[in-house]
Amino acid sequence: MKKYVCSICGYVYDEQKEGVKFSDLPSSWVCPLCGAPKNAFVEQVATSASTSKQQPKEQAQQLNDKENAKLNDKELTNAELNVLCTNLAKGCEKQYRVEETTLFNEIANYYKLHSQQSNGNVDNLSSQLKFDLNAYATAFDVAKNDKDRGALRVLTWSEKVSKIADSIIARYKKEGTAFLQNTKIFVCEICGFIYLGDEAPDICPICKVPKFKIHEVGRI
Repeated sequence: MKKYVCSICGYVYDEQKEGVKFSDLPSSWVCPLCGAPKNAFVEQVATSASTSKQQPKEQAQQLNDKENAKLNDKELTNAELNVLCTNLAKGCEKQYRVEETTLFNEIANYYKLHSQQSNGNVDNLSSQLKFDLNAYATAFDVAKNDKDRGALRVLTWSEKVSKIADSIIARYKKEGTAFLQNTKIFVCEICGFIYLGDEAPDICPICKVPKFKIHEVGRI
C-alpha cells in the first residue's frame, strides 16, 4: 500500500488506513484539510543522499541571472503595487512600526484608486499565476543564498497559496461556476490561503493561524 502527500498542506493519504487506493478516488476528490485537488498529491517515496542531485553553483547562478532579468523588465500594474504596499503595511504592523504602516497604507490606497478594474479575463489571471509559479525557484535560490529565513517562510506560503489559486482557476475553466454554488469562500488574512466550504478550517493549513484570521469573502 502507498502513501500520498498533499503538496500544499502536507496531509498524508494512507491507502492502508483509508482502505481505498488513491488511484480509485474520483477526480473530483479534494484534500480534506486544505481543499487542494487530487493532482496536487505526490507519492511519498524514500529519499537518499545518493539519489539526490544538486545543480552546479555556476549553472544555478546563470539561471538566477536570466530569471531575474525577466522579472526586472516586468513593470508592475497599479493593482499589483496596491497589493505589494498593503502587504508591506501588514508586515510593518506586525513589527509595531506605526509610522511606516500608515505610510504604506496611504500608498496602497493611492494605487487602489488609480488601478483599472479587472476585465474578468480568467486566461490572463491563469497566465500570470503560471509566470509566478515558474519564478519561485529563482526567489528561493536568492533567499537561500542570503540565508533569509523570513523570506523563505513567506515564499513557501506564497507558493502554496498560488498553487491553490491555480487549481481553483483550473476548475473554474473546466466546470464554470457550478462548483462554487452553495458554498462559501474564505481567505486567510495572513497568507492569502483560499478555502471553499461551509466553514473555515480551525487552523490555516498554510501558515497555521487560528480560525478567526480566516474570513468569508463571498458566496456564489
